[in-house]
Amino acid sequence: MFIEIGLLLIAVPWTPFWERNYFTDSIPLLRLVLTNNFARGAITGLGLVNLYVGLVDLAYLVGGAVRSASEPPFRAPGPDAGGPPRSGEAGGSESTGLPLEE
Repeated sequence: MFIEIGLLLIAVPWTPFWERNYFTDSIPLLRLVLTNNFARGAITGLGLVNLYVGLVDLAYLVGGAVRSASEPPFRAPGPDAGGPPRSGEAGGSESTGLPLEE
């Protein structure tokens, strides 16, 4: 959806339809604002942003489908995966860094 909206926002401000439609014909101030090249450029910029977001979204969907078919799903490490010892476990005290006395 982002890709289609982006392409429309890029192209439509530079077509005759942009200058001659119901809204610009009925509201003269709106015609002045919308036919300004700076406003057209800003709307085209929004179209570029939409197009970029759509392409990134498409790449994520396609890349995710390929990755999920070839790799096993990510698993979070369990409690035996290592890491610093917790307080009360063998390996040292968190407050002093010295070995625990037994």
